[in-house]
Amino acid sequence: AHDAQRPFVVTAGGIDVRAVGTAFLVSRTGGAVEVLVTAGVVDLRYVSGAASPPEALRTERLGAGQRTVLRPGRVEAASSLAGSVQT
Repeated sequence: AHDAQRPFVVTAGGIDVRAVGTAFLVSRTGGAVEVLVTAGVVDLRYVSGAASPPEALRTERLGAGQRTVLRPGRVEAASSLAGSVQT
């Protein structure tokens, strides 16, 4: 059951990914963090004290079928995975 007082958050590479009723994948390779949303919505935000958050990412919301890759100092625009992810 979803508890609004205790949201599910994954922290990787100085980035918080918060579930908002969803299914998602977070992977970290070297300095890059990839987030893929298969159902629902996630919010991305840099953790306080993380090294060099890019200006492009203060808080970002990804929906089902979207992915992004974040690297120190830059972020890829969210891309759609139409046809490859079931929502």
